Amino acid sequence: MDEKIREIGRGERVDGMDLMDRLVRSSYWSELGSYQQNKGLNKGGLSRDDIRGNAFVMLDAGHETSAGVIHFILLELAYNPESQRRLQRDVDEICGDRDPSSWDYESVISPRMASMLGACMSETLRVTPAIVEIPKKVPSKQGEVITIDSKNYLVPSKTVISLVAVSVHRNSRYWPGRPSLIHDGKDDINDWVPERWYRKSRGSTARATESKGASSEDEEFGGYEVLIQAHNCLRQKKARSFILAMDRDHASADGLLR
Repeated sequence: MDEKIREIGRGERVDGMDLMDRLVRSSYWSELGSYQQNKGLNKGGLSRDDIRGNAFVMLDAGHETSAGVIHFILLELAYNPESQRRLQRDVDEICGDRDPSSWDYESVISPRMASMLGACMSETLRVTPAIVEIPKKVPSKQGEVITIDSKNYLVPSKTVISLVAVSVHRNSRYWPGRPSLIHDGKDDINDWVPERWYRKSRGSTARATESKGASSEDEEFGGYEVLIQAHNCLRQKKARSFILAMDRDHASADGLLR
């Protein structure tokens, strides 16, 4: 933070989205574009503790949810040896024998998102969401018109709606299911099946509920992605890197027996 303050004092600017630079600049840079060297903080600006706190929230908070996702992925893989083998094949194909220090996001993390690794992560978040409830509130100035089964409904302004992730992620209306291989006579909506992320949609009715002004470009297969939309977590890319870049090695037959 002190380095950023000195950079601003020298009139230097950083290209791109540097969060620390933005936080410091909002407090130490005047409306006229000059450094507040003598006057200290701008009126209403963030204090040093405020800047540190906001930087932590935006850059580091949430590491425990990433650890929780990894924990549940490992538990599910322990019960699914075939998924373990398929995941290991994808890791070997994408990474080979390269040193992890040579990895970069585009060549490693992006391909992993489209592999069994990404499927395991997404399926674990579906079955065991990191965020169990997502609150939404209708704008106070006007209501919101939503369409359900071709009928329009007006939701009054200031209405608070809680989206329960576990229920959304296990709703057969939005998630196409197949006969369960574990529970006779039931579908696999409650089962951990990462392969479902490779399936082709068979007439899903997810578009039956729409909001006025909503764009279909924001829709992705799955619940938690759709719920986030434009208000995406600043750390999502970093969280994915934490989860997908974790070293994994398939146990040998002797190791499994032990």
